[in-house]
This record gives sequence, C-alpha cells and structure tokens, in this order.
Amino acid sequence: MLLEKANINGYQIGKTKLFLRAGQMAELDACRAEILGKFATKIRAKYLSHSANKKYLLLRASSIPLQTIVRGQVARSRFQNRRREVACVTIQKCTRMFLAMKRYRALRGMDTSSMYLHKTQKVAKKKSTPQEQIIDLTNQLEQEKQARADMAEEIAKLRSFVREITEYSVKEEGVANVEIGQLPQPEDIPTTGNETIDKLTAENIKLKYVVNALQWKVDEAQKLCEERSKQASDAESMVIELKLSMQSLQEKLCDIETEEQIMRQQVMTHPSNTADQQNGQHEKRFDSNLANDTQNENVEALLAAVRHKLGFSKGKPIATYIIYKSLLHWKYFEAERTSIFDRLMQVISSAVEKEHDNKHMAYWLCTTSALLFLIQKSLSPAVQNLPRPSLFGRMTQGFTKSSDLVCHVEAKYPALLFKQQLSAYVEKIFAIIRNNMKNNLSSLISYCFQAARTSQDNPPPPTHWGIVIECLNGTLTILKDNHVPPLLVQKIIIEAFSNINAEIFNRVGEYVKAGLAELEQWCGRTKNEYVGSSLDELQHVRQAVGFLVIKEKSKIGYDELTTKLCPVLGVHQHHRLCNLYSSDQETGTVTPEVLSKLKVFADNEKSSYLLDGHCSVRFSTDEISLCFNEKDFADVKPSGQLLENPAFRFLLE
Repeated sequence: MLLEKANINGYQIGKTKLFLRAGQMAELDACRAEILGKFATKIRAKYLSHSANKKYLLLRASSIPLQTIVRGQVARSRFQNRRREVACVTIQKCTRMFLAMKRYRALRGMDTSSMYLHKTQKVAKKKSTPQEQIIDLTNQLEQEKQARADMAEEIAKLRSFVREITEYSVKEEGVANVEIGQLPQPEDIPTTGNETIDKLTAENIKLKYVVNALQWKVDEAQKLCEERSKQASDAESMVIELKLSMQSLQEKLCDIETEEQIMRQQVMTHPSNTADQQNGQHEKRFDSNLANDTQNENVEALLAAVRHKLGFSKGKPIATYIIYKSLLHWKYFEAERTSIFDRLMQVISSAVEKEHDNKHMAYWLCTTSALLFLIQKSLSPAVQNLPRPSLFGRMTQGFTKSSDLVCHVEAKYPALLFKQQLSAYVEKIFAIIRNNMKNNLSSLISYCFQAARTSQDNPPPPTHWGIVIECLNGTLTILKDNHVPPLLVQKIIIEAFSNINAEIFNRVGEYVKAGLAELEQWCGRTKNEYVGSSLDELQHVRQAVGFLVIKEKSKIGYDELTTKLCPVLGVHQHHRLCNLYSSDQETGTVTPEVLSKLKVFADNEKSSYLLDGHCSVRFSTDEISLCFNEKDFADVKPSGQLLENPAFRFLLE
C-alpha cells in the first residue's frame, strides 16, 4: 500500500474515506515531491543527451557535404593545372618546330641561290652578248621574288594557324555536349593540311571544352555550397532558439526545485504528528472556531467585492491592491492550510469564461499580472546580512515603513501553489486576447481581399484597409484604458502583425501595396513602447511587394533574387512569386533559366510556400516584474462599499 511505502502509521480506513493524522498529508506531499524531483532529473538528463546527440548528427551531416565539395574542388583544380601544363608543352613543341623549319628553309634557300648564282656566272662567262646577260639576270630576279613571296605566304598561314589555336572560342553549348559525352565534329575544327598540327588543334579544342565543362561544374558547386551554408545558418539560428527555450525551462525547473526545497524544510522543521501538538490542537479548537467564523465572513466580503470591477487608482487596479493587502494583513501567505487561494482561483476562473469580451479580459489581465508581480516580490527571499542602521537611519525607516506596500514573507505551500496557478492564468488570459485579435484581423483581411476583387475601382478605395486599422486602434485603446502593461501590449501587437504577415503573404496580389502602406503609417503614429519591432514581422510581405513592383524582372538573376531582393523567402515562395504575374506585359517575369533553376530546387525541397501565422511569443515572470514598480502601489486609494466594513479599515492605513 502507498501509505506503508511512505512509512506512515496511525491512519484509519473507513468505508468511503481515509482518515490521516495531522501532518501526514504534508509528509505525503513531500514524498510525492521527492519522487517527482527524481523523475524530473532523469527527464532532464535524457533531454540533454538527446539534444546533444541531435546537434552532433546535424553538424556531422552538414560537414560531410562541405568536405566532399572542397575535396572535389581541389581535385578539379589539380586536373585543370595538369591539363594546362600538357597544352603548354604541346604548344611550345609546335612553336619550336616551326621556328626550326623556318631557319632550315632560310638556310636551304640561301644555299640554293648561291649555287644558282654560281651556275649563272659560269654560263655568263661562256656567253659574250650583254643583252643575254641582262635577260638572264632579270629572270633570276623574278625567280627570287617568287620564292620569297611563297615563303612569306607560308609564314602567314602558320601565324594564322597559331592564332586560331590560341584564340579559338568554345561555344556555351559545348558544356552540355561534354556533359552528355559529345565533342565537336572534325569538320567544325579548322585544318591546315599538316596532320600533326591538326591533331594538336583538335586535342586543344577538346581540352578547352572539358575545361569549360569543369568550370561550369565548379560554379554549380559554389552555388550549392552557398545554399548549404544558408541552410546551416538557419539551422544554427534554430539551435540558438532551442537553447534559449531550454534555458527558460531550466530557470523554471530551478524555481520549482527551490519551492520544493522550501516545502521540504518546512515539513522537516515543523513536524505536526506528535502527541503534544495533537493535545494542543484540541485545547485551541474552541478558540479557533470562533475566530474562523469571523474570518470566513471577511473572506466572503472580499470575494464578493472582487467579483465586480472596482476600477483603477493611479493607473493600478484597485482589486489587486485589496486582495494583496488583505492576504498580507491576515497572514495567509504564511498559513500552512487555507482555502482562500482556491476561492480566489474560482473567482478568476469564472471571470475568464467571458472570452469574447476583450474589455473584460483586458481588465483581468491587468489585475492578475499586477497581483502576480506583488506576490513575486513578497515571496522572493529578502536581502540578508545587512549592516545595522544608525539611529537616524532607524528613525527614517520608522517614518517611511508605512508607505511601503510590499513585505517579504516566509511563504508556505498554499501560497507557492497559488503563485504558479496565477502565472498560468495570466498566460491563459493573454492567449485569449491574442486569439480574439487574430480572429478579428483574419476575417477583416479576408473581407478586404474579397471587396478588392469585386470592386470596380482599380485600385480599390482605402476604406477597405481602414477597417483593419480601426481594429488595431480599437484593441490598443481597450488595452490602454485597462492599464495593461506596455510589455504585454507590445507582445500582443507583434503576434498580430505576424498573423497579418502570413494572411497577406498567402493571398498576395495587386492590392497588397495599399494595405502595407496603411500598416506602416499606423506603426509610425503609435508609440514605440506599444509597437516595438512589429514592422519586422512584415518582412515577407514587404520583400514580396518590392519584387512585384519591379518592371524589368527579366534582368534579375537567381543570386540577386535570393540574396538581395527576397532573402527571407524560401525556394517555393520565390517560384510562386515569379509565376504570379508572368503574363503581365508591363512587369513580366524573370528569365526561363531562373524559373527552371527555381523549379529544380523547389522539387527537391519538401516545404510549402504558405506561411504559418501561429507564432507564440513567450514571456516570463521576471519580464512582468519589469513592467511595474512597487512604490506606485503605495499611492493607490481603494474605494467601494468594502471600506464601510470595520474589518477592512486596514486598507486605509
């Protein structure tokens, strides 16, 4: 049995109920807290191990493709350098051969001319007529000129051939031919009649084709590397977000462990299962019954007053002031057993049932958040080991102590549990107001698009987007009138703009520009403490509109589209934007090459072009503490029929 495992004796079992001695319920709670703590430690260890293993696998999966690309690039560079060395050696060999032939022919020509001159001189000696000598010399001169002309023509042919070898241009389609194993045909290669030179020319052209194909592959690999690096940066940002969320969970876990440690110490230092305490409780039972009747009447009066809206004083909720000061005066924070916190949670729970009334929800959001701030300040440990003040300091403390509302108390288990429940209700009320605003904006934006499509005016009148601005102004006015902390207002507006960004982007059209301008003007008119970074949530729509208004889209390349114009969008979103108004003659669209590349990347990526507007902005108790100042509650002046009750005169002190 569970009680025997917990080493609890002296209990009695009835037909339908189990009767325990005083203090044994606290022992059961301490045992349960200890067991839950052990399980929480195991869960945390498993989670940390899983997250570390997941991070390691992600890093390994990202590093292997990068290593493959780098090694491939090094190998291709070495292969290209080797090819260039072979081509250079071949060209040098051909050039040296040509120069040697040129020198050889020049020497042969000089030898032939000298021999011919020697023969002509012998013939001239035999001839005696001067006229015959002149004719022979003229013929000899013409032959020499003809030989020189032939040699010059041959040299020009060789020079033009060398120029064709070094300056032959390879077509772009050669890359595709090399990809499928086809090279240029022999009839497409210039020939000179020399078999060796023609062979070298063909080999050189083939090498150029291969080099261009390798260069094209290198460019593709670099683009793929950029895509992978972008994915790695996105993964790194996700890891950072997970670390932040894990840190917040660890902080909450530390708070829970601290509260459990406090409860364990209370159980160990105040045992209530001894016989002496049992006898003392029987002796004091008569006196406590009389006091409990009076106290119950006061609690009922407090709850009846809190159920109604008591308004605000100096920008602070009066209900928060009355509840906190009553709990502090009656010392319920230090009580080990009490039902007043459960009664208060019932009042708050019944108030939250009116989910569609934003004014009612905003009032209770301000009330609960302010009460959570005061309780957090009271239950936090006070500063210890302070130096003893002087006489003047003690006199000053005596005069100023009455103006301080917050007092540090040694909280018991019911008070700590009430703080946790109150924090959960603050988050719940915040989520209700946020969802109400999102639903209203979604229906209004749908109406704007429907009205813009059915309207005969082009562009549609600005009143279509004016209703969205009126919704934002109305919600902001309700939150400000009910004195909701600016931090919570800012988070609600940011989530609303994130939802607007998703709603407009998923239906992006030619009417979006006017609505975007209206939203930017509204953010400029509203105070920064309420708006914050709301405009940053519209970056998807702003980049999409910036791309759609460009007239000459055919000049936009893939890199410019993905890195400069629309860096936030994904591949599917780029592909959808480029195909949105492809038939428009004024603006047009990007080139077919960019569209085909986007389609290839989009087919390989398993994601949707639609944006998800269901984001969740988190806030902690420490952030709520920054929204209030405990000195501001000292000037609150309560009002209402509750002050007529003599038991509540302490509220005026």
